Amino acid sequence: MCIIFALLSLVFSSINDFVFKIFSKQGIAKGTYISIIGAVWFIFFIPFCDAPFSSLNSTTIYYGVLSGLLGAIANLLLIEAMRTSEVSVASMIYRLNLIPAALCSIFLFNESLSLGKILGISFAVTAVFFISPIKNKTSISWATYATLIIAALFRAGMALFYKQATLEDINIYQLLILNGAIWVICGAIYTIAFERKSCPSFVKAHWKYGIVSGLLCCGIVLFLAKGLEAGEASIVVPISQLGFIGTAILGVLVIKEELTLRKCVAFSMGILCIASMSSF
Repeated sequence: MCIIFALLSLVFSSINDFVFKIFSKQGIAKGTYISIIGAVWFIFFIPFCDAPFSSLNSTTIYYGVLSGLLGAIANLLLIEAMRTSEVSVASMIYRLNLIPAALCSIFLFNESLSLGKILGISFAVTAVFFISPIKNKTSISWATYATLIIAALFRAGMALFYKQATLEDINIYQLLILNGAIWVICGAIYTIAFERKSCPSFVKAHWKYGIVSGLLCCGIVLFLAKGLEAGEASIVVPISQLGFIGTAILGVLVIKEELTLRKCVAFSMGILCIASMSSF
């Protein structure tokens, strides 16, 4: 079941990354967008929990706040980077988070290092290389590249906090509700601190993109968390984070990004990664 959950998270992330790209070109406040996503997230998960607030404890609050903060920062950085890069390239580099997440889970959670995991991580690294700006015709600045790497590290940290939370028998729905609340707060702070004078803080497009992305993010985190409950992080995280395959396909079909040989090789490596991680 953990592989099925991971694949569902992959599908939702593929679509959401593409929506992020479309939003990034609108020239409106990213913080407001993140806040609306968080609000949708917060409301969506309340019915999943019998007593969402009365039974909160310090451990749940700790993991909920930190994982939510890491996730909000990661996505703000990703959206910013997507303004100046192809969606396929940005999504692929961002998915580097599967490498530190898988490696750290082996050391932090004493998970096994199987042949399948070694091959899967190797294929993932190869895929990222082939779609990276190194010797690539894709135009991406080193500043954007660095932003995506930092975003990936924050995203890996969020996934590891999720795994630790499941090991401590924390109510996953309370954790997700707290995540949504943190996104609302982080988005508002970001808009007030960095965007209020430089771009429109709240327009109708915020609702349209925010609600769509909010529902997609609910799917991403729900199935990721369920996958981590059912299996090892070193398997679930790499598979769920290979959504760049679908995102790149959407980029080619919808906004006519160039389909190069390097991208095709990267897609193939991504498929091999999924096969390796799920077959051994």
